[in-house]
Amino acid sequence: MISDYHVHTLFSTDSEALPEEHITKAIALGMKEICFTDHIDYDYPPQNGSQPFTFEPDEYFARLSALRDKYASLIKIKIGVELGLNPQCDIPNRQLVNGYPFDFVIGSSHLVDGGDPYYAEFWQDKSISECITAYYEAVLRNVTLFNDYDVYGHLDYIRRYVPDKSFVYVDADYRDILDMILKNIVSKGHGIELNTRELSNGLTHFIPTIALLKRYRELGGEIVTVGSDAHITKNIGYAFATARDILLNSGFKYVTTFEKRMPTYMPL
Repeated sequence: MISDYHVHTLFSTDSEALPEEHITKAIALGMKEICFTDHIDYDYPPQNGSQPFTFEPDEYFARLSALRDKYASLIKIKIGVELGLNPQCDIPNRQLVNGYPFDFVIGSSHLVDGGDPYYAEFWQDKSISECITAYYEAVLRNVTLFNDYDVYGHLDYIRRYVPDKSFVYVDADYRDILDMILKNIVSKGHGIELNTRELSNGLTHFIPTIALLKRYRELGGEIVTVGSDAHITKNIGYAFATARDILLNSGFKYVTTFEKRMPTYMPL
């Protein structure tokens, strides 16, 4: 069973899941590892007078380290983080990942000029294609300026939230900028993830698409993790058998795990 390398708990603003419940589900599925990757987005706009998508790292490590010791004979528990990338938070992001012994760091882009594609306001006053292009321009900027991550998360995150469901989203329409992003990731020795969350939400595709996975492989990319992006326990490991088949059919022979930021390649 492929290990789940993208899961969220009550340390993330958008989840109420208990870490121990995720662990027992992963054990029941036969996983050898699970990596917690709760959100840190230092520049996310305040909501209801509070700062969302941050947590106290000392508390996070204390709680997860205790669980790691408790379940050591049954499963490896890795402590990671999903960082929201943006130039204005490069310094706190670097301070965080260099100040704590993370096993794994996902770099993600959730905001474009302070707006999240999750919200309808992001899509106003621009065409859908303009919004998508603006998102990929932000991703390119982020991976160019910030290097202290291991795997780039949900590469085509924006695909989730296109408001017009009749819009035909074709990767080839954004080929040039996507190639620049992927070449940057590969050249710096970073990886990408295959994120299965969309299937658990009733959609019919993973993120990134098979076309983007294959293109990453064509460009020399070898580091790939698999993550459910689970915010509730029932979604741990969702559709991982299908994910394995997709990786194999896309030319991958290995899936990657991490410890102390160092990759290990596990045969598929």
